[in-house]
Amino acid sequence: MNFFRKLSNFLGFSRSTPYGRDYLIETNLRTSVYMSAIIVVLEVAMILRRVIEAFVDPANHTITFHNTFPFVLMLSVGVGMFGFALVSLRRKVSFRSRCISNLICATPALVSGLLFPFETFSSSVLKNTLVIALYVSVAAFGAIIIIFSAIGIKTDKRNPYVPIAVVTLFALACLTFGIRVGYSDWTDPTGYDIHASKQIIAFLMMAFYVGCLVIWRPFISIAILGTAFSLFYAIIASVDPSFRSIPEGDTINYITFFISLVVVCFSIYHQRIRDAESSEKLEALATIDTLTGLLSFDHFLDQIHNQTQGSQALMEQRVYLFLNVGSFRIYNDHYGFAAGNVLLTKIANILTARFPDSLICRISDDRFAVFTYVDCHYERFVQANADVIALEKEIAISLRAGCYVHHSPYEDVHRCVDKARYACTEGKERPDHFATYDQEMHNRYHLMQYIVRSVDRAAEEGRILVHYQPIVWADDGSISCVEALARWDDPRYGFLYPGSFVPFLENAQMIHRLDAAVIDVICRNIRTLLDMGLPVVPTSVNFSRLDFQFMDVVGTVEAALSKYGVPKEYLHIEITESALAEDEVTLKSGVTTLAERGYQLWIDDFGSGYSHFNALKEFDFQVLKLDMELLKDIDTNPKAKPLVEFLVQMSSSLGLQTVAEGVENEEVASFLRSVGISRMQGYYFGKPMSFQTILEQVHEGKIHFKPDVVAEAEKRNKAKAKKTPKD
Repeated sequence: MNFFRKLSNFLGFSRSTPYGRDYLIETNLRTSVYMSAIIVVLEVAMILRRVIEAFVDPANHTITFHNTFPFVLMLSVGVGMFGFALVSLRRKVSFRSRCISNLICATPALVSGLLFPFETFSSSVLKNTLVIALYVSVAAFGAIIIIFSAIGIKTDKRNPYVPIAVVTLFALACLTFGIRVGYSDWTDPTGYDIHASKQIIAFLMMAFYVGCLVIWRPFISIAILGTAFSLFYAIIASVDPSFRSIPEGDTINYITFFISLVVVCFSIYHQRIRDAESSEKLEALATIDTLTGLLSFDHFLDQIHNQTQGSQALMEQRVYLFLNVGSFRIYNDHYGFAAGNVLLTKIANILTARFPDSLICRISDDRFAVFTYVDCHYERFVQANADVIALEKEIAISLRAGCYVHHSPYEDVHRCVDKARYACTEGKERPDHFATYDQEMHNRYHLMQYIVRSVDRAAEEGRILVHYQPIVWADDGSISCVEALARWDDPRYGFLYPGSFVPFLENAQMIHRLDAAVIDVICRNIRTLLDMGLPVVPTSVNFSRLDFQFMDVVGTVEAALSKYGVPKEYLHIEITESALAEDEVTLKSGVTTLAERGYQLWIDDFGSGYSHFNALKEFDFQVLKLDMELLKDIDTNPKAKPLVEFLVQMSSSLGLQTVAEGVENEEVASFLRSVGISRMQGYYFGKPMSFQTILEQVHEGKIHFKPDVVAEAEKRNKAKAKKTPKD
């Protein structure tokens, strides 16, 4: 049994993988390009040669043109095969354009093949049969290309077996031509062909081309070449021996050539199969996600492009889905990465089952993309989501999806997936966790693209502004410090508030570029106040986890202070509580270094949901800033006031000052004073103001400073006056 299996594989009876089949087809097309190009050159040379000889010897022109037409036929086949193979290999050309090109290239073959009624036939039945066979093979070659090209233009669908049929007919036409021309060596002892010497070489050359360059399965090669060699030998052997006979030595050489050619065909075939297997393995690594077995993202994009090829009709039937697994990080932390990988594989299987006949890939981590039919795509998502939810009872695992409907066949595929991703992000708070990209999202998406592209230029052009909101002392309402808040003055979109650009920069992991520009503006403004001799209070600036991850916060801060000659006492560093909840070495190291170098550290948004009390013990914070959400329902929620009082007392016992943000009326301010709050911030004390407004209010005496701040300014001015030389 094992022997027969090996023999079957050796002869090519075993089924190839789709990749192996396509690899052989593509290889045959590539070799057909070279083979047809050589044929075109040779046939043109032969035609020119005979035309020239006809002019040299006009008496022979009838014989010349009669014997030249087979070369014309072969020239038309060569042109048709060259055009078909070359266009078929150009994947970037749309399928419709390829069909039109193939139709044009194949027309000469069909037309020339249909001219056989005008052929001058001889009295030899065999010779006439060969002539008709040549015409029929050429006409069939042209017809098959034209028919399937016309069908392709009409249906816009590819047939994978057309290249096999075309290459097969091309090979048959070549062999028929070789037999026809080779036979003339035995039947035309006079006239022009007497000078052709051994035209049997034409047949052997065609057999060599077909056998070595156009490779099929070995048993097919044996069948085609065996039939061709047997037929040619039988034809030349049928010639009257008294006229011309085959020498015994030539017969042996003929058989030896056939056997050698078959062995070469076997060798080339199996070499190509090994190459195909190696290539398939390498491509699998690049095209298949090794964890889930789904497509890789790059191959996913390529497959979409290959399937659609600019077809508007196909694009209108499909949608893009971007899927994200909710709570996957919690699942990973709880069960471990190995269990997380198993979960991702199960989700991949669910998507494959719920979205049949669709392209599905894993982009990265817990993010998937699906290119599916527009019909029932939402219903399929709901079913898939229900299956995913059922996988885990303890942790609420679910799918979130964004959908984008293609509008133009020429729209960039990667951008389409990006729009679906954006819709997924926008719709994560919806009850069904599903959102479709609409015009409002479109506007925000383009704003996001603009913000991400323009942040560096905006910083260079001074369009990143800083507004300042006062933070006052609770005891007397004098200004304690100000919080820096970023603004963007854009020439296209106008004056932008943080909500219009900060989330985009955070998602793009570019928020550090904005914050670096903000630090520079803050230090420059402080320098201006110092140079003007005005009272100066510290500015607090907020840094996120991404800032510590993507830039050297300590180095950036100290470079800006050094650039403008600003003492570090005028800059307070706020770290959000959510950032401290992340167990990241870089962030902890940066915060520790800032504390060691004497910067005043604030923990911002305390009580926003993380309640990271361990940070109060681990880091040397001086100020705790209560999240404004704690004050929103302080008059209606009976638990709010005791909670705030507890946090203030806890902070005091730890030696921390407290700041309450979001204070909007005197009632809340009075309560905060009564529980011992240190400082307050909110619209009740002042809205965020531009630097110019700050200067105006200082000059107009509208900002109340503590005496020690005013005294410090006077001291600086006196010291400056002493250093200034008198005229």
